[in-house]
Amino acid sequence: MEKNTKQIKINKQLKLVTKERWAFLITLLNNSEEKFTVRKLAKRINSSIGFVSKFAGQLKDLGYLKNKRTIEFADPRKLLDEMRNQYSFENNQIQSYFSELTPEEFIKRIQAEAKKNKLFYALTRMAGANQVAPFVRFQTVDFYVKNSKDVKKWVEILNLQEVEISGNVNLVIPQEDFIWIDPQEKKQTIVINNIQLYLDLYKYPARGREQAEYLRDKVISF
Repeated sequence: MEKNTKQIKINKQLKLVTKERWAFLITLLNNSEEKFTVRKLAKRINSSIGFVSKFAGQLKDLGYLKNKRTIEFADPRKLLDEMRNQYSFENNQIQSYFSELTPEEFIKRIQAEAKKNKLFYALTRMAGANQVAPFVRFQTVDFYVKNSKDVKKWVEILNLQEVEISGNVNLVIPQEDFIWIDPQEKKQTIVINNIQLYLDLYKYPARGREQAEYLRDKVISF
């Protein structure tokens, strides 16, 4: 009996094992004031109505949603906590380089070169947070790029130098497409959405948790 009870408990845990589940939750939380139906959310994340309906039902059973049809939150804070615990920034492909520019100068350079060369990017971690809700001083600029081809382009146009261990610039190829959900423009700079920014920051060793919680308190608000 004890073994069966333990197995039931394990099965009832929220498991974020697919990109579709991440896309579902990030879209929902980042647009928490918007009212979603199953059909509307399925269209927004380019997924099937069947998947959205089934996953919404699982979330309701776990106590995260009040109603699966209107996809109404029961406890968004608890849901974000669980996402934070399961998320790993290290699942992205991270390539480190060195720039002689200050972080502020480098970000302005990214802005200019992205526009000039029609390259897509999105700041994250401390550099991203500095545009949205600055709290902690930062020395490293992390930004997402589309793919390995774009990495080569960025390295060349930004005159980045290779490093053996770690530098002050990290080019990040996303683990999945959900990273690109709802990018925002702040101070004429593209930054990932606030939920993704919080997830990327939280386990960052250089005061990332402090910055993440400041962002959560001032901007996310749950």
